[in-house]
Amino acid sequence: MGFDFVTRGEVSFISDHYEVFLLAIVAGAALLLISLIGWAVVLGKTGRSRIAFFTLSLSIAVILIGYAIGGTNVHGPFYLFLLPMAPLLIVGIIVAIMAANSREA
Repeated sequence: MGFDFVTRGEVSFISDHYEVFLLAIVAGAALLLISLIGWAVVLGKTGRSRIAFFTLSLSIAVILIGYAIGGTNVHGPFYLFLLPMAPLLIVGIIVAIMAANSREA
């Protein structure tokens, strides 16, 4: 009930400072994507495969949980989580390709 109370606009702090929350999500997603690619460059094939697996599985799990709770409603409780999911899926695919093309064991 508390999470639903917050996401439906009942807390004025979030609705008053929506731009700050959105900017924080975008900045966090950008830093996450840069760090994942940086780790993938340093790690070997096994590390890249693990990063790709966890990145893809986590983003798909968040999308499925959000769909189960809020459906396709972009104004539902999980709408702020959907913004970073598309770039995270793309980075997961890029890291999986990097792991597949790696010549190291």
